[in-house]
Amino acid sequence: MSERPTVSVILPVYNAENTLPDALDALLGQKGVSLEVLAVNDASTDGSRAILSAAAARDDRLKVLDTPENLGAGAARNLALAHARGEYLYFADADDRLYPGSLRALVTAADGADVTVCGYRHERCAGNAEIGSTESPGGPALFEGDGTRSDLICELDRRRCFAYVWNKLYRREAVQGIRFGTTRISEDLTYNCRVFCAVGSVRLFPGALYLYRTGGSDSLTGRVAADGMALTDLRFREMYDAVSRFGAPTEEQRASLANIHIRHVFFALARRTAVQRVRDPAALRREAEKALLTPAGRFSARYARPDTPADAVCISVFRTGSPRLICLAADTIARLRL
Repeated sequence: MSERPTVSVILPVYNAENTLPDALDALLGQKGVSLEVLAVNDASTDGSRAILSAAAARDDRLKVLDTPENLGAGAARNLALAHARGEYLYFADADDRLYPGSLRALVTAADGADVTVCGYRHERCAGNAEIGSTESPGGPALFEGDGTRSDLICELDRRRCFAYVWNKLYRREAVQGIRFGTTRISEDLTYNCRVFCAVGSVRLFPGALYLYRTGGSDSLTGRVAADGMALTDLRFREMYDAVSRFGAPTEEQRASLANIHIRHVFFALARRTAVQRVRDPAALRREAEKALLTPAGRFSARYARPDTPADAVCISVFRTGSPRLICLAADTIARLRL
């Protein structure tokens, strides 16, 4: 394959033999756009490498790269970025699925924009069985210049559309030199904070083009649940720093950051219960107490302002300062959502 592809798809792979065939079929089956798929085998110990080799033998648009040891998704993506040739970059995960026609829709919607954001469907699983789903839409909008950039970051995060990379198409020249963090937690968010502070234009596509799965046996979300509170704290710092790049956050922006942080504290505790089956009440209460005492926790207790009934409940419970009540509320969330 010698011609420059329109899209370079980057796919980190680690022990994903159960979901990888479907992910590859969805990517290589995209119509109406030229592409290359750069799959990075991150020292898998299952059958993932054999699956990639067989697929590459059938389709020369797939190139397989290998890491010398397990480095994590951020480092794996950075390796692939050095080989990418496309006009645009697209990042996928091996346990999710891109809907048919999605890349063509994103390229058409982008029309040269630095970043194009779409919506997605979130499928929650128990084992590998679906137990619920929600859809997070994007929205028709164009951002250009610095004036509303911090508002856009907060609004996309409120819609649950900012932190991920798989619901975005990036113009490669606009993000040249920007790389993922290698902390193994929050790499997507770190990358997007860097990108949104550097680019000049962002388009929003209103439809859901990607299926995001969590809770399955191969889901990365389940594997990192133990780091949930550290991720929540890091996430707040990254978001606050990105918004502050364009001036002191407004009251609306502070409220948005605080609401989202409190929501993620509850979700982190809920995942500890639902995904890892942690049944040690004392351990969970210690996690809740830590969340209350961090700078992010104190900031959020002060500035949070509910804009939904669910936020109002979470904020009220958080402001009690009671780790026991916070854990009871998190357990309720786990039973209802995860």
